[in-house]
Amino acid sequence: EGDASDASERINDVQSQLNALNAAKRKLEADLQHATSDVEDLTHELKAADERSKKAQLDASRLADELRAEQEHSQNTERRAKQLEQQFKELQLRMEDGGSGDARGSRRNMERQEQRIRELENEKNVESQKSAETVKQLRKLERRLKELAFAAEEEKREKEKQLDNLDKANKKSIQMKKQIEDLEEANNQALARLRKLQHDVDE
Repeated sequence: EGDASDASERINDVQSQLNALNAAKRKLEADLQHATSDVEDLTHELKAADERSKKAQLDASRLADELRAEQEHSQNTERRAKQLEQQFKELQLRMEDGGSGDARGSRRNMERQEQRIRELENEKNVESQKSAETVKQLRKLERRLKELAFAAEEEKREKEKQLDNLDKANKKSIQMKKQIEDLEEANNQALARLRKLQHDVDE
């Protein structure tokens, strides 16, 4: 009778161990599911960050091209304005020197030169406006490029943080899978002990 009682007690102990092992395994499996979900979320976030980064690089490249074109345009406008200024000065000098010669021809020539001076002044004004607009556009593009560079730096820092989190989540998943395997092994051993005890009791 004492042996039967002792065997029954050992069966109960092993059964308790099995219950505890199964409970621990269920908890670990639930935790693993959460960890797997975290890994998937982080992978999606990294993919989205890569897409944003590619788009930002394309935007930066396009803006850099626009900036170069505007700088070229600005240089051309400045050159044109200087040429007009030079022509304007030359005409003024010619008008100042144009008092000699045939009075009628000289007057016609003066009128033509005055007309040309007015045209040049108008062209100069147009070019000055264009130049001011170009400078404004250049400032705007430079500002946008700085914003993009700052955003790219922020995105890079965020991506590094996400990669670190993903690495930790992956390690945690691997660790939990190993723990589940160990629990399964302990569970199998406890089951084998339980069967042996029950077999011994039956005999």
